Amino acid sequence: MYYCPDCRKEFEFVKVYYEERDGGFERVHLCPFCDSTSFVEKKGAYCRYCGMRIGVKERYCSTTCRRAGEKLFKKQEERERKRKNDILYKSISEVDNYNKTHNCNLSYGQYFALKGANML
Repeated sequence: MYYCPDCRKEFEFVKVYYEERDGGFERVHLCPFCDSTSFVEKKGAYCRYCGMRIGVKERYCSTTCRRAGEKLFKKQEERERKRKNDILYKSISEVDNYNKTHNCNLSYGQYFALKGANML
């Protein structure tokens, strides 16, 4: 979140302008409302579940958000664990690791065809 003291407005995204300098271009960030460059970034903490601005030491804005957030993150961890144990994920990782270690670019079909013919 940003704050512009010139127009006294808050905004999430800056306006990007490219200015020609010394035969090249330089990126300049501007306030989207008044084109000022004197805006500042507002730092702070936000609720991990709903995104509401909260105090620096807290993680959630309320007990409802805390319960819902913990439930959500638990489901997310379970999905990640299932994904990593999936046979397709393991197969894709195997091909990617082979390509990286042998500095080649085999497709998944090529890799498994060569592996089935014991040519790897």
